[in-house]
Amino acid sequence: MRLRGELDHLIEPVPSFTAAKDVALRERPDLRAARAVEALAEARISQARSEGRLDASLTGKYELMNFGFPQQGFNSNGQLVPIQGRFHSLAVGVTLDLPVRNRNQGAVAAAIAEKAAATQRREFAELTVQREVASALARYQSAARAAEIYRVGVQAQANANLDVIRQTYELGSKTLLDVIAEQRRFIETQTGYIEALVNTYQARVEIERAAASPNLIKR
Repeated sequence: MRLRGELDHLIEPVPSFTAAKDVALRERPDLRAARAVEALAEARISQARSEGRLDASLTGKYELMNFGFPQQGFNSNGQLVPIQGRFHSLAVGVTLDLPVRNRNQGAVAAAIAEKAAATQRREFAELTVQREVASALARYQSAARAAEIYRVGVQAQANANLDVIRQTYELGSKTLLDVIAEQRRFIETQTGYIEALVNTYQARVEIERAAASPNLIKR
C-alpha cells in the first residue's frame, strides 16, 4: 500500500481562528439544520397568531332535484301525464370566526416556547462549533511545533551523533554495542518525528472537519 503525497510539507500556515470560525458557522450542516428549525418555529408563531384573528369564509351551494312516481295524474288540460317534479335550489352563506376571548393564545404561547427552545439549541450549536474550531487549531499548533522541533533540532542532532559514533567506531574508540545503542536512539528519534508528522496531519484534517470545508486549507 502506497500513501498519496508526503507528510514533510504539512507545517504550513493555516487560517486564523476568525476565518475558520466564519466558514464553520456558514457551512456546517448541523448549524444549517438548527437555523432551519428556528425559522420553522418562527413561521409557526405567525400561523398561530393569524389563526387567532377575525376570519370569514364564504360558502355557496346549488342543487337540482328531479324526482317522479310510477303513477300518472291529470294536468291542467285533463290529460294523463307522469307525476314528476324538478326543483332548483341555491344557497349562499357567510361564516365569521370572532375570537372574542380566546385569540388562540395557547397555540401562540406554545409556538413562542418552541421558537425559544430552537434559538437556544442553535446558539448552543454555534458555541460548540467555535469550541471545536479553537480546539482543532490549538492541537495543530502544538503538533506542528513538536514536528518542527524534531525536524530542525532533534533529528539533525541525532543524525550527527550517529555519524560521530560510527566514525569513532571505525577508529577503534567505540565498540559495536555503542554503535547499536546510538542507532537505536536514532531510530527512536525518527519514530518520534514520524508520530509528530502524523499528529500534525490529523490536526489539519480536524480543522477541515470542524469547519466543514476541505478547501479551507491550501494543499
